[in-house]
Amino acid sequence: MTLLEIIVAFAILTAGLGAFTRVYFSNVEQTRSLARHQRALRVLENEIARTRALPSSALSPGEALPLLTEDDELAPLPEAAGFKRIAPYQAAPGLYELTVSLTWTGPNNRRIEQSLTTLLPAAEVAP
Repeated sequence: MTLLEIIVAFAILTAGLGAFTRVYFSNVEQTRSLARHQRALRVLENEIARTRALPSSALSPGEALPLLTEDDELAPLPEAAGFKRIAPYQAAPGLYELTVSLTWTGPNNRRIEQSLTTLLPAAEVAP
């Protein structure tokens, strides 16, 4: 092998390792982002279940109501903030619409919002 062949082989090896490293770290970031989305979805589902479990006297319509979720559940989500909204459902009297929303900071400092909505019978919501 000549020196030129060794240098060319080293350059090819370096380029291949560089591409592999970029792909690896991109996958790590995507996995982290997916884990955060799954955590947010779990927090939202738990919040709906906790709200449904409350007695009807503890529920009343309102905007930007605080979440019942504990802070340690939100800890893996950077700058997480959440709220819920309970409002009469216009399409069907006797039902209330419960919307639970959660925002957090994702990759490249962009804000991500995820929401879930369900319906509650009016008997579960105090007027």
